[in-house]
Amino acid sequence: MYQTIPIEKIVPAKDNVRRRPGEIKELAASVASVGVIEPLLVSPGEDGTFVVVAGHRRLLAARQAGLAELPCTVRDLTDPERVEIMLAENVARCPLTPTEEASGYFRLIEFGLPLAEVGRRIGRSARHISSRLALLELPRTVQAKIDSGKVTVAEASALLTIRQHPDVIDRLLEDEWSRGDLERAVVREAARIEAEAKVATAREALEAEGVAVVEAWTRYGGRSRQPVAIGAGHGELDVKPARHRLEPCHAAHVTRSGEVVWLCTEPERHRPGGESKVEVPPGAAPTRGEERAVERDQTKRRRQEERDRLAFAAGLVMRRLPKGDTAALVVTQFLATAGSAQARTACGLLGLDPVEDGYGPNHRVALERYAAGSTADRDRAALALALAAGEESLRYGTPGRFAAAALAHLDFLASYGWSHPETGDRPDPATDEIDDPLLEVSLRS
Repeated sequence: MYQTIPIEKIVPAKDNVRRRPGEIKELAASVASVGVIEPLLVSPGEDGTFVVVAGHRRLLAARQAGLAELPCTVRDLTDPERVEIMLAENVARCPLTPTEEASGYFRLIEFGLPLAEVGRRIGRSARHISSRLALLELPRTVQAKIDSGKVTVAEASALLTIRQHPDVIDRLLEDEWSRGDLERAVVREAARIEAEAKVATAREALEAEGVAVVEAWTRYGGRSRQPVAIGAGHGELDVKPARHRLEPCHAAHVTRSGEVVWLCTEPERHRPGGESKVEVPPGAAPTRGEERAVERDQTKRRRQEERDRLAFAAGLVMRRLPKGDTAALVVTQFLATAGSAQARTACGLLGLDPVEDGYGPNHRVALERYAAGSTADRDRAALALALAAGEESLRYGTPGRFAAAALAHLDFLASYGWSHPETGDRPDPATDEIDDPLLEVSLRS
């Protein structure tokens, strides 16, 4: 039914699927000039009011334009019908943000409509509706990034695989990343989370059984130098794990993937004449010559693994990796190889006190702890170390050595406003006399 209704009796729907009306200044100017051409669709509400079903922007523009009444089409609608019409109109006219669209679908499903029926009425596939509804499972902060376009729907779908770990999601979104990097980073993080869960489960089971867990362990090396794996392979202790479980030398190692490797911490106990009744089968205990042969074989395997790793690393160099991962590795290696003088200077730049250990003040540990605080702290630690290295190249370098590093250091400082305390500028190699031989080589090279 069509009728003209006083504007004060028209109220917006509290459950309007569009949360932000957008800019209405131009629409208000048009309404003030020619009025509201298309009637609003309203439904009778309480206390003689009428709830807007379609036309929220027109209502706001009319209020801003100072209109006293509005043309309306009045229809008696149920709540599901209202939401369905609001959703259909907004999707068709002006695209909703992904999460606004998802909220509308969710409201219809709350009213009891099956997902397939919602799709039929709105004209969307059930798969599309399901993918939008899934976005509501992400943290609010991520939903805001989706609506603003900082995170695409495809990237958000990838983030859904780690939605139970909002701290990981925040860390991934904290770094700058190029399009396509985020999805790969999520795959890597999901694999890491799964592996960590397996490791935790394995450790809990071993602790419940009272089995000692050996943290640092490798298959490489002779049996006489470390715990050995229990098994029938080269260099392994050929006994049954079930029998060895009762031995005081029984232990285990949990790999990074969550695999449990049973170990013997005292293989000599199982040799003939040893303390253990669980003996290695006759002929199974290798001689020292055989052990050396096994060690040579392990050395070959280790070298082959090194070649395989380098080949894999060569492939990584040619790929586009997440910037955060690359920066983290660079900083970690930078910290590990920095000299004590560089670490001390970097701590001074950051205002950090050294960590006291058994050998005195340790600046490198202080830097490592600082860098572990956040992505921003990590980047600051890297910059401080780079600046410290630059100063060291100026202070201790010899002509011809570290010239590129010294020049890069001076160029970086100058680009951010540093000037020579005497000349007021960076020395010009074409006109200035340079006393420092290193600076002379650096600036003229």
